[in-house]
Amino acid sequence: MQPLNPLDPPQIPDPPDPDPLAGASSSVPPDPPPMKAVPDPPRRQPAKLLTQTRPRVTPVVANRPARQPQPPPVPVGDPLAGVVNNAGGDWLTYETLFNQGKFRKTNQSRRMGQYRIGMSHVKIWVLEDIEDARLLELCDAFFPDSEPAEIRSLSAEAHPWQQQAGVAPSLASSPDIMASARPLHNLYLEPFVVMPYNYKDNDDESRAIGTKATTTGGVRLKQLTTEWDMWNTASRSCVVKLLRVKEKDAEWTPLDKVGDWDWMWAAGDSLTNHLAEWSLGQHFRLSNSDKCYSVKTGVCWIGTNPQKGANAGNKDLLDDNTIDACLRSDYIGAIDKAVGGGGKNDPDLLILKEVLSISEDLTGKRTNHKLGDGVQVRDLSALDKAKIYFPPLSIPFVGKDFKLHHERYAGLKRDPAMQFFWRKAYAERVGVAKALLLIRYGLQLGSPNAQNFLIEMNADFTSTGRIVMRDIGDAQLHREVAWALFGPPNEDPPTGLDDAWPQLAAGFTRARNPILNFECTDLLDLKGYIMETGVFDPSGAYGRQTGVVFRFHSFSTLTKGASVATATGSTDSDVRAEGWPLVLEMMADWGRAHNLAFVDTIETCLGVTVTGIDWHTLPDPARYLMLDSDEYARAGEYYAEDLAWEEAAGARVQALVASPAGRQAIRDYRTRGWRPPQRTI
Repeated sequence: MQPLNPLDPPQIPDPPDPDPLAGASSSVPPDPPPMKAVPDPPRRQPAKLLTQTRPRVTPVVANRPARQPQPPPVPVGDPLAGVVNNAGGDWLTYETLFNQGKFRKTNQSRRMGQYRIGMSHVKIWVLEDIEDARLLELCDAFFPDSEPAEIRSLSAEAHPWQQQAGVAPSLASSPDIMASARPLHNLYLEPFVVMPYNYKDNDDESRAIGTKATTTGGVRLKQLTTEWDMWNTASRSCVVKLLRVKEKDAEWTPLDKVGDWDWMWAAGDSLTNHLAEWSLGQHFRLSNSDKCYSVKTGVCWIGTNPQKGANAGNKDLLDDNTIDACLRSDYIGAIDKAVGGGGKNDPDLLILKEVLSISEDLTGKRTNHKLGDGVQVRDLSALDKAKIYFPPLSIPFVGKDFKLHHERYAGLKRDPAMQFFWRKAYAERVGVAKALLLIRYGLQLGSPNAQNFLIEMNADFTSTGRIVMRDIGDAQLHREVAWALFGPPNEDPPTGLDDAWPQLAAGFTRARNPILNFECTDLLDLKGYIMETGVFDPSGAYGRQTGVVFRFHSFSTLTKGASVATATGSTDSDVRAEGWPLVLEMMADWGRAHNLAFVDTIETCLGVTVTGIDWHTLPDPARYLMLDSDEYARAGEYYAEDLAWEEAAGARVQALVASPAGRQAIRDYRTRGWRPPQRTI
């Protein structure tokens, strides 16, 4: 008799044991049982890391009479529902219009302002393995008076983990007032950097560089008359078509704005009539994306939602966090190059890397930061123009045709086939992608929100199985996996917090890994801490758990029981809409599918088993369906159970990858070129 799939509708069992991973009749010791060898799994194609079939689970659920609610009527209130039809499956139309009302933006093109700043006042970083054609496009746009080799050299000079190459440009410049007669002087004209400014999503109180004519460090800027075309994404980034503003060595004077520093403030999308705009035909299409990049700047507004200040996340500043994206992008590129895998041809995971960062240099400017605000640029050329890229944040707004705009969750509440499709195409595939990020690179996303991913689809809206991961600057180092990849193979990783970082740096130095050595020395000095989820997350912003973290219920889920329990108009006005128990049941169902896929990917790729997880104790998603429509607090309690089980399961995976046998399995996986072990006969 074939075992049943654990994702089949479950039966109602007895109440749970105190340990969320413990069986009904026995307890699990504090530490997982010793890892035991299992036969090598069957050889699989890389794109088919599917959930393995496990024995039927007996999920945990309170003993209450089962009640299956009727599908609610279609609510009325969203003016886009039933009207907006994204017939071409355009990525940015999904992100901007198929979104919650307060985060909704126009999908039409807008203009991005420009100003110039002296090159001596900024730190420049370019991706070490950037393609020559990409670098030339960036130099034409941002450094019109410089050559690519000069920019490479400046990047290597500012970021010591990069190899020195090229000749740095002379940054000497003459003062504005000369002390003696002109014939007695040599004049030096400093090269300038063109910087973009998103005045659409800022206001005059923004702290973003470019808001004022003088920067935080006291540098005077010059506003330009030129602009670039841009299209909003769901976050701070915009897709921008980069063009050269001037020919090399041509005068700046005709481009300089005369008069007071002035931007035409739009202050977000508070006055935008999305219904009137959606069919104007100025939306972004990936098929016409030559010279287009994702450009990230500080903003005050995302849609109509304020973003400035500590209470709103300080989104009007990029600040010194830009260096995290630089490190991560070079780190991932170096591993891909060494292994010979990854990159745009990987069938499971595509990571969009940052290719350029420009930050104001505040060194010695009597400030606590050495790097000021700036701009980040992400490469989009790895996206396949023949494919459709669907942002998971838009899942609640589409039905089975993937095109017509629905009221939030209206399509999902009525269509079990769509619930199953997104479980497979989103939850499971993101579980695979997160697991691969961990065991290939020793990284985990701090906040793997739905907007950090794209689901790659064919032209007929079938999933290819590949997940696109972006905002890689949010990725945090996992100590034990990074040590398995790059530490001395015969040494255990150091333990502890502050006292361990010098030992980590020494170990990575012996392994000749300059990127991780920089992180444990210079970056520690620059920021005062390292976001290292294997041991330590000092802010607590991503939860208090350390080690391996799945983070589906805490971040990747689209609606949480905790949000239902604490909902106010300022957080999510729709979270308690009619039928909310069914939505939470879907999210919990997707969560356990995600966690199964995560664990199965670890086991398949490494050829080992994760012990100590009793899958019979998975909390039953169907318990949400038994809630009355006003049992909000109970929804929060159920969410806490889901989260506790997920974190306990993550601790079991942590025990495996942190063990000597687990670290050796990770090294073997890398040596095999990221292929699962072959089955022996």
